[in-house]
Amino acid sequence: TELHIVHFNDVYEITPSSRDPVGGAARFQTVVKQLKEEYSALTVFGGDAFSPSVVSSVTGGTHMIPILNELGIDAATIGNHDFDFGMKAAVHLLEETNFFPWMMANVVDKEGKLLVGCVPSKLIDRNGIKVGLLGVVEKEWMQTVTCFPSGVQYLDQAETATKLAAKLREEGAQIVIAVTHSRSDNDAYLAKNAKGIDLILGGHDHDYYVHHVNGIPILNSGSNYKQLTHLKVTLEDSDDFSPDQMDIDVGKGTELVGPHVKFELNRFDITSDIEPDAKMEEIVKGVSDIMDKLKNQPLGTTESVWDARAEIVRTQESAVGNFVADLMRESYSADVGFLQGGSIRSNDTYGPGELTMGDTMKMFPFIDSTVVFEIQGCYLREALENGFSQYPKHEGRFPQLSGCWVVVDVSAEPGERLKDVKIGLAGSQEPLDDEKLYTVASKGYAMNGGDGFTSFLKKTRVIVDEENGLTSATLIRNEFLLNRVAYAFNRQKRVAAIVNSALNIFKSTVEAPDSPISLSAPQDKKKSVNISVEGRIKLIGTDNE
Repeated sequence: TELHIVHFNDVYEITPSSRDPVGGAARFQTVVKQLKEEYSALTVFGGDAFSPSVVSSVTGGTHMIPILNELGIDAATIGNHDFDFGMKAAVHLLEETNFFPWMMANVVDKEGKLLVGCVPSKLIDRNGIKVGLLGVVEKEWMQTVTCFPSGVQYLDQAETATKLAAKLREEGAQIVIAVTHSRSDNDAYLAKNAKGIDLILGGHDHDYYVHHVNGIPILNSGSNYKQLTHLKVTLEDSDDFSPDQMDIDVGKGTELVGPHVKFELNRFDITSDIEPDAKMEEIVKGVSDIMDKLKNQPLGTTESVWDARAEIVRTQESAVGNFVADLMRESYSADVGFLQGGSIRSNDTYGPGELTMGDTMKMFPFIDSTVVFEIQGCYLREALENGFSQYPKHEGRFPQLSGCWVVVDVSAEPGERLKDVKIGLAGSQEPLDDEKLYTVASKGYAMNGGDGFTSFLKKTRVIVDEENGLTSATLIRNEFLLNRVAYAFNRQKRVAAIVNSALNIFKSTVEAPDSPISLSAPQDKKKSVNISVEGRIKLIGTDNE
């Protein structure tokens, strides 16, 4: 008897790209349906769907609900980005994708309970084979989830998986699969140290790869609906397997042998010659139509002007730059928020009055994930010098700062313009210490040396990387929506309205005033902000002095 499995992970963009493999949920569904119809394949997802994307910054991830439900997933492990909009939102998102279980066994609250409705494992009978699935994640991404409550505990994934594998075997499982959301080295740790696992289906990394560690295949099936893996599994004991760690180049019909299971792996790239699935295409189109409406809904109000013009954000301290740099720093408890003015793109002004999600998307139209890294003070000083080096040109490197106060003599030679640098909040600043290590919340482009920030390449370590951080648009969205009053949720009324249509799940959620993810709360409950310039950047030696 054979078992067939479809695996995918880390899907953010539901529409196809311009070059092959184009991806897109509709073409992806065509391949999934074919494999399910032909082989009754078990469909397993490795986490990260609800964020980040431009769409998710508006919908709070709800646009993925009908898509994941339509895919017919049998089991999934939750990913770090599935928490991007807060704990209540995560509970809601998982409740609505209720056609399949979400797993995460090794992260618990202070009372030892699993988070957001996750289950530790699932036993499924498919084609006469009892399949045990368990969900574990790595420790590293826990510190990137800003909404976890205090007291959250991490349990060693190998120890947890060993206990669950034994329990699943006792319940009759003939094959045990660990579904993970971890980097490849942590999956390798699991393969080497857990007992009773036959296969690891991963997530978190966005590359397509197959490793073979201790006789256990470790799969990562790409990202963004551009790839998937089809596995044919045969129960067969063997002593002829390699205990070494190997990288496998997977094509069609690649065979791997484990202690108790033989695998045949087939990689599928989702290319433009695949006909889109009609129903999924309709769902994707429906999401796009609703998005156009949601962009114009009020997000909150501002008592002051948000001046996002290039001539402002690229030449002087700006209120909107301060606001976003503050959100970056505060969200990750960093010492300094460092946002290049060029990250703010709309070249327009907003307010006083209503702000819409569309406004924030215009200001921050890219997936500009926040990163956090540690760096010595002398190199932070060099980065600041670089940021002011091109003034008065309207260069994108001009910094918007939080937790950092500078005096800059723009009449001096580039590289010698900083006259004073202090670190800290207003009233408690201290001079920048060249020997001290500071944590900086910034953007990946700058951290990786873009715009001349080569001194950031001398960072001592990365705490939050680009795949884990929140985007600027999401930070702004969360600041307005997650801090407002939560309204009682009349679930029965809402469920009655959506039971006949997968797309209506998304539509009713984002339009309901009582939804934890809604953009349409009563106007008197909307948050109002009053952003301002505070004297964080003092320019001297200008023509205006």
